[in-house]
Amino acid sequence: MPFLLIRDDITKVRADAIVNPANTSLEEGRGTSRGIYVAAGKEKLREACQRIGRCDEGKAVITDGFDLPARYIIHAVGPVWQGGGYGEDRILYNTYMESMALAREKGLESIAFPLLSSGNCGFPKTRAMRIAVSAIKDYIKFHDMTVYLVVYDGKSLAISQKLFKSIEEYIDEHYVENNNEDFHSTTNLSQSQRSQRQEKSLAGKKKEKKKFPWLSLFRKKKKGQDTGTSGEDLENTGSLPPLLYQEEPLPGQDLEDTAKIPPLPSFAEEEQERVPSPPPLPNLAPPVPPSGSSGGPLEPLPGSFRRPSVPPPGSPGGPPEPLPGSSRGPLAPPPASFPPRKKERDRKASEKSPRAPILPRFLSSKEKKRRLEDIMTHMGETFSQMLIRLIDERGLTDPEVYHKANIDRKLFSKIRNNKEYSPNKKTIIAFAIALELSLDETRDLLRTAGYSLSDSSRFDVIIRFFLENQIYDIFEINEMLFLYEQPVLGSA
Repeated sequence: MPFLLIRDDITKVRADAIVNPANTSLEEGRGTSRGIYVAAGKEKLREACQRIGRCDEGKAVITDGFDLPARYIIHAVGPVWQGGGYGEDRILYNTYMESMALAREKGLESIAFPLLSSGNCGFPKTRAMRIAVSAIKDYIKFHDMTVYLVVYDGKSLAISQKLFKSIEEYIDEHYVENNNEDFHSTTNLSQSQRSQRQEKSLAGKKKEKKKFPWLSLFRKKKKGQDTGTSGEDLENTGSLPPLLYQEEPLPGQDLEDTAKIPPLPSFAEEEQERVPSPPPLPNLAPPVPPSGSSGGPLEPLPGSFRRPSVPPPGSPGGPPEPLPGSSRGPLAPPPASFPPRKKERDRKASEKSPRAPILPRFLSSKEKKRRLEDIMTHMGETFSQMLIRLIDERGLTDPEVYHKANIDRKLFSKIRNNKEYSPNKKTIIAFAIALELSLDETRDLLRTAGYSLSDSSRFDVIIRFFLENQIYDIFEINEMLFLYEQPVLGSA
């Protein structure tokens, strides 16, 4: 059922049948046709085609595959381009439909097409690609068959320039280059391709350094490299970014005023700026005569504990009168010491007798087993359970979902029948596209299988673009992934 774009030699594709772009006389042609004749065995294939004799435009015939990995060869005759006014589009569409119908009559489950009529027949590649995709999509909508379209480059892809430009800008904004990217390994690259990537990476770093000169201060240095910052570096940093941490404002102070608080003075500065304490006030009270003398206080009676009476303010021997305009009376001398409060007594008692340290409590084997069972019974949904629930909530049928996800029916059956099934990342994203999930819902579905979306993978960034813009045409997404040399969605 899936429709997959691949970049390969069609003679090496292990499908049930491959399609030969044939002419009406079924003779050996150029390009792809010659390659198929050579790989299958010229003499054997020529004899088989001579027994058939002829095939009209828009039709297809079938022979054995002989020495090819494929079991059969379907010879499809596409139209010659004459400007588009002679029904070339309709004839090319019928050629794809006839080829797939012939494969189905033979009971085949997979077929691989080249881009028919785009070579020697002169059909515009973009137009031929659009017709091929339209025909294949229409056929697999009602029939279970895996269809491969073998394309060598992205020049033939029918991608709108507006969409391509939007994705280019989105990748430039969100993609963070990483040498360990999953789908961009450099192990199979040539020396020239590696040097081109290195030059591109250096150009990006120079651009970043020019735009954000202060980033060099916060980057981690490699082992053995000096971590100090010279004065020259500080001069070239330009404006530094805002502080990463700022203390909380004082009570009653606005956040905007926190930057105006001067730094606290050191201990030496505090000593220098300390205001000297004022001199003690003079004792204005006249000396009190001794008790028993004239003008002095009376002597207490023997055995009496009466406190001697104090003369009123202003009288001879009494305290001075308060200053004019002051309502404050004479200050009584403070007591020698205050009794400690209850909280202070408790604190001192706790300091004298500290509490015993709390030792960790070790669980018994029964408690461990019980708690593990509780955790297992309250685990979250698996990928299979969440997928089935989402299908039911949206009122969709299983065929609608796996057709739209470009997933094979057999694979979907495995997922439905095994709640512990562990899919790959591409399969999960394909179902997210089919269910038209949002970006957050897609992340939740990925999390059930332990995956996430990363800014260090072009594959993930492109998927994020389509999810954020709510574009759920999986074939359009696959064309863009194919253009950027990323794995396409779907599975055979």
